[in-house]
Amino acid sequence: MVTISLSPTSNPVGVRTHVRMMFEIFATGTVIPSYDAQPRVVREDSIQETRLYVWIAAGFTIFFMLSEAYEMNSDGIKYWQNMWNVLDWVNFILFWFVWYYCTLLVEEIGTPVCAPMCEQIGYVDEYRVVKTARSAKLYLSICVCIQLLKIIKFASALVPKMALAPSVLARALPDLVLFGIVFLLSMVAFSTLFYVQLGPVMVDFSDQISAFLALFRALFGDFDMDEVLQNSNSYTNIVMYVAYLFTAVFVMLSMFFAILGESQANVREDQRGRRKHGEVEASEYGIFASAVDFYRKHLLYNLPGVGARLKESAEAKKKAALDALVDSSGPSAVDRIEARQLQMQDRIEDTFKVFVQRLENVDAKVDAMTNSYAHMQQQLTLVADSSHRSKRRRRKGDMSTPNETPSPGILKDRPSSRRVGRGAGAISPQCGLQAASGHSPGNERAAMNANTGNGASRDANATHKPVGDEQSDSRGCAVSFGRGAAAGADLSA
Repeated sequence: MVTISLSPTSNPVGVRTHVRMMFEIFATGTVIPSYDAQPRVVREDSIQETRLYVWIAAGFTIFFMLSEAYEMNSDGIKYWQNMWNVLDWVNFILFWFVWYYCTLLVEEIGTPVCAPMCEQIGYVDEYRVVKTARSAKLYLSICVCIQLLKIIKFASALVPKMALAPSVLARALPDLVLFGIVFLLSMVAFSTLFYVQLGPVMVDFSDQISAFLALFRALFGDFDMDEVLQNSNSYTNIVMYVAYLFTAVFVMLSMFFAILGESQANVREDQRGRRKHGEVEASEYGIFASAVDFYRKHLLYNLPGVGARLKESAEAKKKAALDALVDSSGPSAVDRIEARQLQMQDRIEDTFKVFVQRLENVDAKVDAMTNSYAHMQQQLTLVADSSHRSKRRRRKGDMSTPNETPSPGILKDRPSSRRVGRGAGAISPQCGLQAASGHSPGNERAAMNANTGNGASRDANATHKPVGDEQSDSRGCAVSFGRGAAAGADLSA
């Protein structure tokens, strides 16, 4: 790398510029030039004035620091909730950096660093002076910027309507800080992506900082899609670039404006509330409104003839406006929107409750139908089992011998005697309890006829087996069914 340093001086204005031209030479023969220029004052009277002004500013700064310290001691923690107080202390800190570098600059100009070349040839390299002057200019520019921004604070005190912007920023400060963190993370993520993808082929994305600045310029429309496409082998980088623009412009910036808009609406609502309760003056124009009132009272209302009528009319309008402002109890636009949102939310909740209740009713009906279906299946199963058992008994009764008698064990547990219902005839002891209970296949229909009839005898020639005045079942038991049969019969074991 070749460096050429020059120090051209303009004696009429007393300014010297330190110019450095650098040429970077690579192995391939490529030469990349660059330069740096830093002017400074060299007149002795200007340097002494700089020293004087710096010490005067230091005295004022000490006075204001003591004043702010007293106010901080009086207000406590509430002192730091005011954005202007924070800016005051930032300004104090920056000023002491300015004081240090300005004092050091004056000393270095008075005692330059002279190398052996300086003593023999007379050339002085003022790189240290230039470095100190650049640092002093940096802190001085920031300090002056904050000082000028504080004019807004005093203007807001004189004209309350000018306090809208500071009030909105102060109200939205927590949300803006959190949003700034999220926005910074997204910018760093996309800048890293394009640094890896396009860094080797595009100068704008050659390093991390350059990629970040290129994406920041893209927020304001300074981007070249054609260049990105020409340095890509596919449309992948274009898709990623469009995704970044959509995220940063349509999502992030929209959220930023939404935060400011919400804060402004809240500030306006607070101002209207304070005016209704008489906490602040109705006029928002401060000294301008006072100037207009002074003109009306001392000039316009003193005009002969029309002054009195103008004064009465103005007072009547002012009184009506104040009464309407104080007595107005109608909701504001924000309140109406919130009420509408709450009403819609209540309707949605009611609809959801009705829907849930109907679902519960449907579930109950389905459960009832399921239980009914299960009960029906159970009844059908019982009927099928009963029919199956009846068929098995019939088959067993057909296969048994006519003279078969019940086993003594069965008859032992039976009662010694049992009354047979009306219309039933005498049952022989050989039938046992089976015939009386009606479980015998041969006597089932006979028992039904005996219980339902009026003692009438059945036709013996009927085709069904259990019909007749006297029949024998599969065991040979004789059963008599007569019109005048006894009401009961004894069953002996």
